[in-house]
Amino acid sequence: MLFVGFPAAFLTGPALIIAFLSCRGMTFEVPMLFRYLAFCLLGTALGAGVNEDSLEQIGQWPVSLTFLTIGIVINFYLASFVMRQIFGCDRATADLSSVPGHLSLVVAMSLERNTDAKMITMIQSFRILSLTLLVPGAALILGLPTDAQPEGDAMSYGEIAILVLLGFGAGLILKRLGGPAPMLVGPMIVSTIFHLGGFIPGRMPMEVVDAAILVIGCLAGSRFTRLTLRELATYGKAAAMIITIAVGCSIATSLATFFATDIPFLASLVAFSPGGLEAMIAMGTAVGADPAYVASHHLYRLFLLTAMIAFLIKTDPKPQS
Repeated sequence: MLFVGFPAAFLTGPALIIAFLSCRGMTFEVPMLFRYLAFCLLGTALGAGVNEDSLEQIGQWPVSLTFLTIGIVINFYLASFVMRQIFGCDRATADLSSVPGHLSLVVAMSLERNTDAKMITMIQSFRILSLTLLVPGAALILGLPTDAQPEGDAMSYGEIAILVLLGFGAGLILKRLGGPAPMLVGPMIVSTIFHLGGFIPGRMPMEVVDAAILVIGCLAGSRFTRLTLRELATYGKAAAMIITIAVGCSIATSLATFFATDIPFLASLVAFSPGGLEAMIAMGTAVGADPAYVASHHLYRLFLLTAMIAFLIKTDPKPQS
């Protein structure tokens, strides 16, 4: 991917290769220690990228968040309608297949309720992998700049170690409080405070960022373990429809945000695309999008989806005993 100039190569390359090998019957699992380390390093890199320009752009975020909300609602209801009318799914299966995010919570609910859990899991996994590949591909086709190089001197490895350790502690606190992606958000908060306060200046070295992004790419691809070709054909059509709707809504709302604000289209596209939280934030880092903008919008998406899922629990048909 890197040699052919594909954006976010260290994310998309491993995701594609691991997904292909998983479909061929190989099993991959990233040890939890490596996951936490990758999340902490990426969160620290995100915090190091927050600067005065990011803070000046906050005034335009309400407009952007409004378009994001509209896109999420349209995406969900349109996808659910298509799943019921075209693919004959019951309401609970259609709704959970159509939720644009929150994979772990959606899968857990599908197992507890009267749904086609296998279909839901496969569609949601397709969504994550496809958007991981489609967003940089779209940027390449549209000729959008994705090769922004970080400015300034890099932090020393000693400074990185300090921030990672403090960020890991903050992540443990957020995890105990039930916060989303605690090992990513905690280090980001710590790194942002230290950088805006001038205590530890500098950016994360690119070789460290690339290593962390590579691990997250492997995680995205490993979701397809034990997926057979027959299952791929069975669920592929429904997944393709769900993904098409998601991509269409993301592009439309990103364009609306671009014309209504000074926020770059690519930054909005990465921030609005309902892929995996860690993968989308890693992609934002890889293509040079404002890290505070991308991370805040994906966290907002998770909180909004949590409220939507809670609403679905109350309104969907009760599971049969």
